[in-house]
Amino acid sequence: MNKLRPAAAILLSMIRLHWIALCVAAGILLLYALAGFFLVPHIARSQIERYATETLHRKVSIGEIRFNPFVFDTSISDFRLSEANDAPLVAFRHLYVNAQLASLWRRAVVLHEVQLSAPDIQLVVDKDGSVNLAQLAPPATTTPPAKKSEPVRVRIGTLDIREGRIAVEDRTHPQVFTAAIAPIRFRLTDFRTDANFENAFAFAGVTSSGERLRWAGQFTVQPLGSTGDFSVDDLQAATVDSYIYESIPFRLASGRASLKGSYRFGLNPTLTLEVAAPSIRFADLSLAERKPGATAPLAVPEGELEDLTFSYEKRDLRVGLAQIRGGRVNLVRQSDGSINLMRLFSKPDAQPDASKQPDASMQSDTSKQPGAQTPATTARRTTNDWTAHIDRIRLTDAAANIEDHSITPTAKFSLAPVQLTLDGWSTREDASVRLDTDITIDGHGRLLAQGDVQLTPLNAQVTLDLSKLALPAAQPYLERATAMTLHSGMLSAKGELSYAAEPASASTLRFKGDVQVTDLRTTDQFIDEDFIKWNSLAVSGIDFSLHPDRLSIERVVARQPYGRVVIASDRSLNVSKVLRSDSGAEETSPHTKAASGSERTASSAAFPVRIKSVEVID
Repeated sequence: MNKLRPAAAILLSMIRLHWIALCVAAGILLLYALAGFFLVPHIARSQIERYATETLHRKVSIGEIRFNPFVFDTSISDFRLSEANDAPLVAFRHLYVNAQLASLWRRAVVLHEVQLSAPDIQLVVDKDGSVNLAQLAPPATTTPPAKKSEPVRVRIGTLDIREGRIAVEDRTHPQVFTAAIAPIRFRLTDFRTDANFENAFAFAGVTSSGERLRWAGQFTVQPLGSTGDFSVDDLQAATVDSYIYESIPFRLASGRASLKGSYRFGLNPTLTLEVAAPSIRFADLSLAERKPGATAPLAVPEGELEDLTFSYEKRDLRVGLAQIRGGRVNLVRQSDGSINLMRLFSKPDAQPDASKQPDASMQSDTSKQPGAQTPATTARRTTNDWTAHIDRIRLTDAAANIEDHSITPTAKFSLAPVQLTLDGWSTREDASVRLDTDITIDGHGRLLAQGDVQLTPLNAQVTLDLSKLALPAAQPYLERATAMTLHSGMLSAKGELSYAAEPASASTLRFKGDVQVTDLRTTDQFIDEDFIKWNSLAVSGIDFSLHPDRLSIERVVARQPYGRVVIASDRSLNVSKVLRSDSGAEETSPHTKAASGSERTASSAAFPVRIKSVEVID
């Protein structure tokens, strides 16, 4: 019995020690739990508030912070960070982060799951170009580190953002641009900052105007780069116009567009950006002047851009096909000679002011200074930096209404339908386009044109075929110069037209072909009787050119020509009265008349005209 007492004492001591260890462990665990559940949230709150106030100089409010020390779960609710004047910056309803113990032996921040609910971000670009969110970055230290350390690696199993909102306010414009994207959904799976690791992501959002954005792909952190696909549906012209209105002289009065494509972005170390969009479709697009109540003279009901590719590295923009269906143009020349489309595409302050123009001699001297750049040189260099080209431009079922209010009565013309194809358009200086057009004029006339046109310098070789153009539409112009009324007449012409701006020694303009006018009838407005008319007048074998100046005609055939000549009692001829506008007649002295006669004689001698054959029938 006595021998068992030491053994029992030892066992009791061991039990007591085990119990004490268990109590200590329980106490440590309790302290750990109390510290984790209560102390960590308190310390985290005080540190966040202190950092926001003392370092960022911002205001912060936090609803609740929770931390579970056993599963390393952290949640923050009702977070709000604002400017010192209470302007909103960043806010969210709830943030949940689940960390893993693997962070200890992997030497990385390993997060199993991150959930962010209802984030609200206010992005503001101030007048000086500074961004409010960029100011939240910690201030840079001037002391260089002792040695270069490797960046902290981060791994996130799942990052899920729901019900997000991003509001943008750009104050760099005279009229502040505002936009908002909400709700936003963003999902990122298996995120790693390891070199060349491709992180998969998906983004979706809707703007306040109902525009739908989708973006998905992969990106790498080291080096920074990304590839993926994107799409934009129902992009409103008003949204684009409100942001770029300072860059364009006209207003995007209406319209919407949808596009989808893919991209490749890289920064290693230079910027690489390539974008490919198989199709960009737009509808109900219209352009108007930037003034109250201005109508839209240019409208495109439907159109698209196909096979668009963009390369920042190559500085190249290419479009396979640019197609417009049913475009409408209202071209108006006002009484002061201004044209509405010219006003549409030119800024109001772009009009030259003669009183503010420098002296011509000063301009000449400036242009001769070393390194001086003329506007043409600057434009050419800008064009050379970037190249844009469109393989084919196609215009179908278009219409143009033309009105000239500079004369009375107003001259009106209608071009509908208009079919136009341009192949090979480019901003290169030596580029030329292949032209093919079919235009119906005033419902009867038809113009077919085919050929090659070089834009810089302008050179053209075009084959023309004009048929049944109704001449009475030109009556308002005859009113200004004659006292003759044109009742009927059809013009047809067929031939080759060439124009060359350079070299100066070449023929600048040349036409070779045939012209015919049929069923012409005019009356004398003084006596209201037939003045000149014929069944047909055919002029064939025309060869007209400038530099050298000449006009050669093989044959002129007039069928059933009629002319009424009246000699008045004062021996004046009705022909002189009809073919001279009373409004444009001016009193001239005998010396002026003699000078005018000599000028006409010199002009006739300088411009030779040769007609081989003239035939009059009936």
